[in-house]
Amino acid sequence: MAWKKVNKIVKKECSSSKQDAPKKSNRRSKCVVEDTCKFCKETSLREDDQMVICEHCEDFICISSVFLIPYTIMLFLAGLPMFFMELALGQYVGLGPNMLFQNMAPLFSGLGIGMPIVSFYCCVYFGVIMAWSIYYTFSSFTAELPWGSCDNDFNTPECATVEDVRMCEENSTYYYDHSCLSLEKICGLEGYDTYNDTLCYDANTTTTLTPGEAVHRMSSSEDFYKNGVLGALDPLPCVVLTVILGFGLTLDGATEGIQFYFLQPNVTKLLEIEVWTDASTQIFYSLGVAFGSLITLSSYNKFNTNCMRDALVVATCNCLTSVYAGFALFSVLGALAHELDVPVSEVVTSGSGLAFIAASAVLNMPPPQLWSILFFVMFITIGLSSQFAMVETVNTALYDQWPALRRHKLAVSLAVCSLMFALGSPMCLQGGVYIFELFNLYSTGVSVLVLAFVEVILVHYIYGHRKILQHIQDEMGIHIPLLLRGYWHITWLLLTPASVLLILALSLVFWVPAYWGDYLLPQVAQILGWLICLSSVVWLPLMALVVVCKQEYTGMALVRPTELMCPAAERRRREK
Repeated sequence: MAWKKVNKIVKKECSSSKQDAPKKSNRRSKCVVEDTCKFCKETSLREDDQMVICEHCEDFICISSVFLIPYTIMLFLAGLPMFFMELALGQYVGLGPNMLFQNMAPLFSGLGIGMPIVSFYCCVYFGVIMAWSIYYTFSSFTAELPWGSCDNDFNTPECATVEDVRMCEENSTYYYDHSCLSLEKICGLEGYDTYNDTLCYDANTTTTLTPGEAVHRMSSSEDFYKNGVLGALDPLPCVVLTVILGFGLTLDGATEGIQFYFLQPNVTKLLEIEVWTDASTQIFYSLGVAFGSLITLSSYNKFNTNCMRDALVVATCNCLTSVYAGFALFSVLGALAHELDVPVSEVVTSGSGLAFIAASAVLNMPPPQLWSILFFVMFITIGLSSQFAMVETVNTALYDQWPALRRHKLAVSLAVCSLMFALGSPMCLQGGVYIFELFNLYSTGVSVLVLAFVEVILVHYIYGHRKILQHIQDEMGIHIPLLLRGYWHITWLLLTPASVLLILALSLVFWVPAYWGDYLLPQVAQILGWLICLSSVVWLPLMALVVVCKQEYTGMALVRPTELMCPAAERRRREK
């Protein structure tokens, strides 16, 4: 509802521009991670999980808990099997994705290049979300929260608080649009020209300074996290969500919000293809499957760590956290709908900024400044963990491909993060949110599904699922109960590849171009988006062609594992 009001204002200012939306590795001598589970937990709990799948919230607001049905089904059909598979592979070989797939089947070397590229793109726009969080955190150090009143420079005459009049416009929406996004000064991409200096500095902080300092002080981001700098804040998300839920339950209308969320599902939405494609995409994004980060982080693990336990715990907690966060969010939305005397479904619509607009929940929590700070510090800590994992994925790929770079970790990290900052800077321009949505939609959508499908076919049909189970049980010493063994067999061989292929096909057939609100990005932007998507997938045929032309491997050797497809200790002996 609030989004619709903003869109109307932008329409008035620029109606003419609107369109209808429709080699030898020394990794273990440097750092050994005791437990992958801790890393994967932080990687999976991204900002969008805390707001219960905000990226697809247009459907979610309409169908409430119904979204959790395909979400859970796709978790067990594809998410969990691939999550465990990647943890086991990385832990067994002790290499990043680029060298892992190069040694598993030389013809598929491009798979190990595409994954770090996806993580790289994700870091580019993820830094902007971090910048928004930092911006909100520092904005909370005021006598009155900026989104709690209409007496700010960014407000327009149409702004009104709930206390003033019961209108459909929330000031928190105005604060997000006019302070973070600067939407009032642009008319789509045509008016995209001026920097938001504050956000530019914040994005620089999250993408360049933080990873650089981590490498400088601790040699790697894993050490930085392992030493407890961020680990001490692990319970913060659950604490903040619990407080918001507890407070929300005391408000009038909270029960209506929870009933809408959990007890009044619109089951007819399950017949819509988009709900299933959204759920599948969210599972892959949430768990980090096919991003390369799981393989990278587990490659630092001890050889006999029980990664199956980690996979089961993390995947389950990830899903339960989404459900729990939904109760917290909808208790507040229900109270807000009660104050405005409107249905819960009209309180807020979709968008990447829902988590920031939902910050209005803390306005009535004394003292609001404290809870606002904790609320956004929660996002920062979760975001930093995800950012560290993805940056390390890119760095590890470079180190494994060119081992000499390990002697220059600080320089490599600063170079990588500086490049991320440079590419993310246009998103700090007025109207940069359109570029943000372009990256958000095209860099981690179809490309991730393509990489995931090729990965599962390579690992279980070409390399062999029995070899994987042999590595896990006989060599790594992980006991797999009979029931779970049957589950891994049927999902790896049938259900996972079939579901991923189906969702990929449906995503392409029912593709919706990138847009923000009512503004459909122009054709040139959509073409740019597809180029971003193809830039990670094109390495599959490109590297296959390179390997064939080099004639280093011929015949069946192209799809057979090399002698270096073995545990790290054995590989070091063979390399000597």
